[in-house]
Amino acid sequence: MVKTINAAQKRYDDAKKALAKSDQTIKSLEKKITQSEQSLADLKQNEADMRKAIQGEQDLKKLFVLMKQQEKQAQDLYQKSDAINSELVKLQKREQTETRERSRKEHAITSAEKDLHTAQDALVAYDRKKKSAQDEQERSLNLINQKINRLQHDYDQNATIVKGLQQKIESIDAKLKSDYGTTHLVSPVEFDQSAKYFLFSTDLIQSLSGDEKASMEMIMGLLKSEVKDKANVITVNYNDSLPEIWNSYQSAGLVDKRTGLYNMYYTIQAKVPGAVAKTKPELPDNPAWQYKRNADKQIVSIADDGGNPIMTLKYRKNGAIWYMTYFNGSLATRRDVYDAAGFLSVTQYLDRTNNSQVTLENFYRPDHSLAMVKQYGSNHELSIQLVNKEEAITNVFHSEAQLLNWWLASVLQQQNSVLVMGVNAPLFDQCLQATNDNFHLLPIVSADDLDNQHVQDIINGKSKLSSLVVTDRDVQTAIEKQMTRDLEITVMPAAEVRA
Repeated sequence: MVKTINAAQKRYDDAKKALAKSDQTIKSLEKKITQSEQSLADLKQNEADMRKAIQGEQDLKKLFVLMKQQEKQAQDLYQKSDAINSELVKLQKREQTETRERSRKEHAITSAEKDLHTAQDALVAYDRKKKSAQDEQERSLNLINQKINRLQHDYDQNATIVKGLQQKIESIDAKLKSDYGTTHLVSPVEFDQSAKYFLFSTDLIQSLSGDEKASMEMIMGLLKSEVKDKANVITVNYNDSLPEIWNSYQSAGLVDKRTGLYNMYYTIQAKVPGAVAKTKPELPDNPAWQYKRNADKQIVSIADDGGNPIMTLKYRKNGAIWYMTYFNGSLATRRDVYDAAGFLSVTQYLDRTNNSQVTLENFYRPDHSLAMVKQYGSNHELSIQLVNKEEAITNVFHSEAQLLNWWLASVLQQQNSVLVMGVNAPLFDQCLQATNDNFHLLPIVSADDLDNQHVQDIINGKSKLSSLVVTDRDVQTAIEKQMTRDLEITVMPAAEVRA
């Protein structure tokens, strides 16, 4: 603001000086014009005096001399008169220019004076505003100081309370250490009722041992009691008998009928629960060929009229075809596998030099469209391609682990999910790394897992996991003796208690 006023003052002073200089110039020009006009008048008077002298002279000789003088003087007069007139015109024009310039400078003075007054008014207003702001700042500072004093008073009171609580905590810690050997607390796992829970298993088997059945009852009993109908089972192995096995689990009461079942291959192949194939595989019919049947009169092998094998068949317990193996000469070259619902599920192409080695697998949807292709190289290379119904490749993987990680993410990370899995499961590391705000991991720990590195990391506070499900109370006690942090631990109910 001060700079603005100084600039306006300088413009005003400069304009005043310029106007004074213009006035001096105009006065000088007026003086020169007056002198020129006087010189012109003197010349005219000399001419008039000479004419008067000639007119009064009677002597011819003198008259002749006067006329000569008058002629010379007239020439000088005309020359000086022209020069004076020319100079006079220039001076008059310059006077007009200076007069106009003076008017412009007077306008500049008026404008500069106006700017100066405006800047001075602004400065006055600024001073008033500054004074008002200073007064307001001083009032605010006083209020802040009052609040600081109140906060300091509250802080002092809270510090006294905290000190008392700290003493109580130290007393409680001492008693915990004395009674339980640790100062850290254990609380039950808090199950998120808004999340879906998935029990991970690589596969489901038809015949469970007593221990396996008890383990299944314990973990499913826990999930049923904690999350009700939000419990699910997720598997990743290919199993064309999965629906039959799942039905047997439900019939045996191992899983609730509302429990969901997810399988990677069933999802990729878009299989529909309850759907059954409307047609059966057609077998070749040639009177010259040799057909071998089993006790149930089912065709189990077909050979040509020379006894060379053409195909063999394997049946399920219910009499449905399980798979058919095709031969070229004496070598098996292809196998068609049908699922329990009667749909063609997989076609396997076999190595001609080693029939136990699969070189290519095609996985189909129930409508016979290709869903996935697996190619096996001679040096254990693997290429997995997912194919949509338009027969376009949508994803390519180079290991089973890549495929599993992609599928688990597509199922679990699209919603608020918790994966319940054994801490020694083969995919535990990958799942732990994939956890985020929507996907959580709840490990199952048994007595055999206490030395597991993940368990030790959880106990020692090196893992982001802090919740555990343990198989029995002894496992919890062992963890409590080692833990260096607070943990959430829930013990699975015993199978007999659940029953």
